[in-house]
Formats: sequence, structure tokens, C-alpha cells
Amino acid sequence: LSPWCDPTSIKQMNEAFLAVEADLQHRRVLPDDQGIAWTSDDGTEVIFAYRDFEHPAPDGATVEEVKSNATSTSVGTIDCRRHGIYRIRSRADDRQSLLAGIKLLPRAMAKA
Repeated sequence: LSPWCDPTSIKQMNEAFLAVEADLQHRRVLPDDQGIAWTSDDGTEVIFAYRDFEHPAPDGATVEEVKSNATSTSVGTIDCRRHGIYRIRSRADDRQSLLAGIKLLPRAMAKA
């Protein structure tokens, strides 16, 4: 039974989906039944791998295997494994994510 439907692993798959849900904005089907790639407006890419394959990724990008929370740094490609869920963020994406979390002080407070 596929992990996408297996009752023993469905909790982990659901948790992984919820972790990346905000990044699932623009979908494309990968060639040769490799899987599905989603991108967000900030450039984050999420891969749902249907089989083992190599996927291109920017050098230095942060790659997270979402189900295990393991992270690594890309050197041009990532090794996607069957049923894996991968989030890929370039360094520029990481900076945008950090900046998005910063709250600016109201002008009155900044002058005080």
C-alpha cells in the first residue's frame, strides 16, 4: 500500500502536507511520473516525489526533507526518494522569509 494511503503512515504524511501547505501556490507535473512540484510566490519549491530521481536545485539552497525534518545544502541537484516531500529554499528565499517575519515599529515608537 502506498504511504499516501497507508493508515500507518497517513498521520506523518498529513503533518508533512500541513507543514508545506502555505508554499503550495503554483503546481506543475514533473516529467516521467517523477512527481509534482509546487512553487510559492517567494520562490520556495516543494517536491512530492512519486519515485527516485535527481531534481535540479540552486547551489547553496536549503533542502528540507519535510517528513524527517532533515536539512541539507544543495550542490546543483537533490536526490529525491520515492514518497519523499522536499522543500527547497534558495538563500534569497531564506532572507525573504526572515524579513517577512520582522515587524516594523510604528513611526511614533521609532522616534521615542
